[in-house]
Amino acid sequence: MRLELDVGGRVRTVSVEARGASLTVTLDGRPVDVDVARLGPGRYSLREPGTGRQHDVTVTATGPGGQVDVVVGGAVVAVTRRAANVGRRHGAGATGEGPQRLLAPMPGKVVRVLVKPGDEVVARQGVVVVEAMKM
Repeated sequence: MRLELDVGGRVRTVSVEARGASLTVTLDGRPVDVDVARLGPGRYSLREPGTGRQHDVTVTATGPGGQVDVVVGGAVVAVTRRAANVGRRHGAGATGEGPQRLLAPMPGKVVRVLVKPGDEVVARQGVVVVEAMKM
């Protein structure tokens, strides 16, 4: 399984491959072997056999569209599964068919649309102007 996640405002690529009771989790190209034990609904114990490090993890759904809070070592991290372009090349030459989702780094209001429906866009081309207040 391959996912693209927004983790605390940073896009991360994660792939998970099951190997019996263990998983190989690849985070941004770096593989880590992990033993997983389910402790209850949304609660897991993760152990890295090579290092002996262990993490208790709690995952709680917080909103629609795959939004969850992940608690690891007392730290809460907001995670959202990104739907568009998983497994595709990003940047120049990226392709997509049908509606695609654009995510802004903060809430805001679209004040101007720079392209028309059906227009081809290239990497780094402006598509919309968003008005936002960062506090």
